[in-house]
Amino acid sequence: GNGMSMRSRPSVLCFDSKSHTSMSSVGVVGLGLVPLPLVALACYSTRKYPLMIVRSESHRLLTATRFLFLKFKQEKYFYGIVLMAKSLLICLVPVVFRDRGEVQVVIMTSMLCVFAQVQ
Repeated sequence: GNGMSMRSRPSVLCFDSKSHTSMSSVGVVGLGLVPLPLVALACYSTRKYPLMIVRSESHRLLTATRFLFLKFKQEKYFYGIVLMAKSLLICLVPVVFRDRGEVQVVIMTSMLCVFAQVQ
């Protein structure tokens, strides 16, 4: 294996133990049950938003997903997805660059500057 482990559980080596396999499985199942369906619903709703505004039968879906659209002007309805992507990227920086604080600062600052320009 690669000899890497979590700081909180140094006895569990990544990709080398049954504990890691079971923890990874739980993580994949959890990812599939909560965040992925939410992102899929958000993308679907954003794509269908112009039709939902026109059709009255889409009222339930529009009400359920209003958190994506309520903050923005109608012509900027897609920006809810942009904010979700920004939140995801901000969360992933310390995960991907876990032992590189200086890289985290540079990437986080760059991302925030880019998103500030997009707004």
